[in-house]
Amino acid sequence: MSLALLLLLTLPGGSLADYQPAEVYVVCNLGLWVEAILAAEFAIDHLPGAAMAQVTEHWNTQPVIGKLETGIALAFQEPLAGPLAVLGRLEFIAWQPFPSDYVIDVVEDSWGVLKVVDADGAEEIQVLGGRHTFNCSNWCDCHLGSPSIGLYTDEAASACCQDIDVFTPLASEGSWGALKSLY
Repeated sequence: MSLALLLLLTLPGGSLADYQPAEVYVVCNLGLWVEAILAAEFAIDHLPGAAMAQVTEHWNTQPVIGKLETGIALAFQEPLAGPLAVLGRLEFIAWQPFPSDYVIDVVEDSWGVLKVVDADGAEEIQVLGGRHTFNCSNWCDCHLGSPSIGLYTDEAASACCQDIDVFTPLASEGSWGALKSLY
């Protein structure tokens, strides 16, 4: 359990239970010619640092090899069917305000790979990378074409931008005593 999460659990008032984290779904648009995939390999660039936000990964498979910032490989025991295959989701808890038009991108991993593996014949297929914008001040284009791995607000891949609220716990004098007792 992270220190930040432990802190949140000890503070009364603004609790994490009352806060709605921003959820970003990682969705592979397979299009019409790829029916299902066995694996995906990619990275996500421009993730906020730990001082700005906590990012929790929830993938639709285990194990996950690698780190999101440099590249991960996902392999599925059962093929993920398209045309929209949900790879997982990311949960963002903002500790500080995100700037306007803060963008995260699906990109090639450190080895130059951005691909999926077709379930029919295990063919490796290069894909396009999408983006997600927090606190969008302008129009966002979510339509990448296919095949692609995009970042969306829901499993249906309907939007690629959203506002994110900052979590601000309400502290009281008694809560500092509870925090001190942890050490």
